[in-house]
Amino acid sequence: LNEEELPLVCKLMGLGSIESGQEREALLKLIKQCKLNWIIYTRGAKGTAIHTSGNVYEGSPAVANPVEGADAVGAGDSVAATCLVGAVLRKPWDKVANLANQVGAYVASQPGATPTLPDELISQF
Repeated sequence: LNEEELPLVCKLMGLGSIESGQEREALLKLIKQCKLNWIIYTRGAKGTAIHTSGNVYEGSPAVANPVEGADAVGAGDSVAATCLVGAVLRKPWDKVANLANQVGAYVASQPGATPTLPDELISQF
């Protein structure tokens, strides 16, 4: 779920509108209403935050040097995929959030939606 999607999802789910700074409360309502264990909340350059009912795991924002023709297509999907792999492998959420930010930044620094990840990122799984 990203920053643009959260207000729309809250409205569609009957949770009303959310004010700036109230994202955590809105995400907790979604977790409770939808009986979720966690929500991946992507915030672009501010990085990923994984919300559970009891904690927020924020990865350090990552920066990658863009190559010519770079675009952000696929960055959010790569973050979600990284988090899903981390969940399946039962990795600690703080480490998952950090790696998700690194993967998302790398994908955003490359042209196209599915660049091959470098070994140094893959080896962190």
